[in-house]
Amino acid sequence: MFRRARLVALVLLVVTFAITAWWGVTFTGPWADMAHATTGPDGTYDLVVTAFVSWLVTFGGWLLVVVPLRVLTPFPTLKQQLATLVGPVLGALGVAARGQEPQPDPTLASPARRVAALLIDRAILLPIVLVGIDDASLAELQQRWPWPRGLHARLIDALSAAGAGVIAFDVLFEFPTDPAEDAALAESIQRAGNVVLAAGLVQQETQHGTAWMRKEPLPQLRDAAAGVGLVNLLYDRDQALRRIPDNDDAFWRRVVARLRQQLPDANFAASPPEGALIRYAGPPGTYPRISFYQALEPQRYLPEGELAGALVIIGRDTRSAADIGAAQVDTFATPFTQAGHAHMVGMEIHANVFENVLSGKAIRPLSAGAGAAVAALSVLLAALSMQRFRPLRSAVAALLLMLGVLLLVWLLFTRGHWWLPVGSSLLGIAATYLLQAGAAYMAERKQRLLIKQMFSRYVPEAVVEQLAAHPERLALGGEHRELTLLFTDLEGFTTLSESLTPQQTAELINRYLTAMNQVVFDHGGSIDKFIGDAVMAFWNAPLADPDHALHAVRAACAMQQAMPELNRTLVADGLPALAMRIGVHTGQVLVGNMGSRIGRLSYTALGDAVNLASRLEGANKAYGTGILLSSATAWLLAGNIPLRVVDLVRVKGKHVAIEVFTPCDDAVLAHRSEQAVRAFRQADWDGAQQQWQDILRNHPHDPLAPVYLERIVALRREPPPPDWEGSMALDAK
Repeated sequence: MFRRARLVALVLLVVTFAITAWWGVTFTGPWADMAHATTGPDGTYDLVVTAFVSWLVTFGGWLLVVVPLRVLTPFPTLKQQLATLVGPVLGALGVAARGQEPQPDPTLASPARRVAALLIDRAILLPIVLVGIDDASLAELQQRWPWPRGLHARLIDALSAAGAGVIAFDVLFEFPTDPAEDAALAESIQRAGNVVLAAGLVQQETQHGTAWMRKEPLPQLRDAAAGVGLVNLLYDRDQALRRIPDNDDAFWRRVVARLRQQLPDANFAASPPEGALIRYAGPPGTYPRISFYQALEPQRYLPEGELAGALVIIGRDTRSAADIGAAQVDTFATPFTQAGHAHMVGMEIHANVFENVLSGKAIRPLSAGAGAAVAALSVLLAALSMQRFRPLRSAVAALLLMLGVLLLVWLLFTRGHWWLPVGSSLLGIAATYLLQAGAAYMAERKQRLLIKQMFSRYVPEAVVEQLAAHPERLALGGEHRELTLLFTDLEGFTTLSESLTPQQTAELINRYLTAMNQVVFDHGGSIDKFIGDAVMAFWNAPLADPDHALHAVRAACAMQQAMPELNRTLVADGLPALAMRIGVHTGQVLVGNMGSRIGRLSYTALGDAVNLASRLEGANKAYGTGILLSSATAWLLAGNIPLRVVDLVRVKGKHVAIEVFTPCDDAVLAHRSEQAVRAFRQADWDGAQQQWQDILRNHPHDPLAPVYLERIVALRREPPPPDWEGSMALDAK
């Protein structure tokens, strides 16, 4: 059933995804690294993963998401991933190992980052050291940019003397300067033999359109270098750098080529495939970094052997000095930028690329077919698990499936260095939830319409609305329940109709049934059926009514009270007046949808109590009363309606007599009738006769007194048997 909880769950899901899709661009916190560092090449999975994380927190709490989300952080090994989990604990215990940290940067301030930096496993051939052309060097060297080429020559000589394995310049020397300075730099490059220079592609607007121009180092520098490579990196749609360049003259290819020459016996990892993604070692500041001026004098500023065998990358690392110029600030957005970290300098991005290539741990995207297969399987499992939709159970199933997808991504990411786009799978599961919720809603709506169609003719509109809103209260197919049943019939209607035309008969019966139908509805009853001129109604079904007997008897009284006004209008229209009899009884019946499986169904009541209520309606003829109700109904009234005892009757087909009553507002008459009936049942014929005669004298139109006086005469003439209990047998149905 589509209850309020289902609507709440559906609204919560939609609102959560909408809010987090908007919020994702600024999402921060302990999950942001995973959400932004493992996005797809086009950046579209950023918001998807972020939205899922927020939804996961909504349904599962922080404890359910800390492990699966933290393990997908962009660190290259499980060892470091575990460090992100134990870091806060170690930090709280005061465990510190600052001396082992490789020049910690302020961006590694959290305990998790510090421990992660300690435990990172860089299984590569040589260390990577960054030499920054930074603000400190500008201030120390007192040189305006661009620096004299001789200064770079001194750096190369110093690095070579310190044992640097490969020297890579992320600086473009495309313009000539002082010939002597240029010559000095070329000589230093030639002497070192391990210097790789940068080339670049620059976009320029011309009168013919946009053109890309390649900028190379000066010919004399290019000829002296061990290699020249393009330093351009590929932007994604969100302007973040995620992909490893795969062009033949990429910067990393020239560096690796030089390393192969320098280390011929080393076991190099295979080159990353086309479309490989950068697996960032961490946020900005992860790699050891020294200032340019310190690298000019390593024996003064650095520990001995710090640069031995290292891959040294030189690049710009200044943000505030005006000498560099805004156009030459070499910083870029990475997946960590959207997580609140600063932009990363170009040389550190190259360091991540080099480490990915040398360690063989670059992220390899799975094929589109594999992603589609996982998405299809996720949707299939979601559809099967939500086949019988229940909001909370289906939400848990969706949550588990999403966790399963993330677990698969984690295993592929950490064990096989594969990247599986999860956006389509997560959205597919969420869409399946929404579709199943929508299907359940439509099914529920159809059921409500069916209920309304089924009951609108029989029960008041308010009851129909309650049934439609709470169909669980309706036991379809039949149930045993105590009902109060009411039968009406028109006195002499068959004879009366013979004197009327068919049109007059139809108008007469329709006006009568409409008036009685409204009275039943006004008192919360249900119309079972119209049987010619008769009405069958009941209370306490389909909705429970604790005061069903009281409401039924009040309805019977209101029906009789409505007859004078109805007769007035009928006579005014040239139709005959009507007289109605009503029988009311309370008992156990079978109530529910009854009928043919392939034909007509109706909501009705079956059982002995139904028959007895009908017999009581007919018993009114014997007493001249308008309403007769059984003792079972009278007992439930608890004195709320004044009654007058009528008789003990044995209806046709029953051997046990039941006491019957009729409503009576005259308390004196009711009391005197009770005394007269008691004397009658005790066979006190003289006393009973006297009392009934007194009643008739005070109430000349009383229908019961003549009946009892006639019975007394008959019993005087033919006395009853000794076991007589004062009952009267009724042969009429």
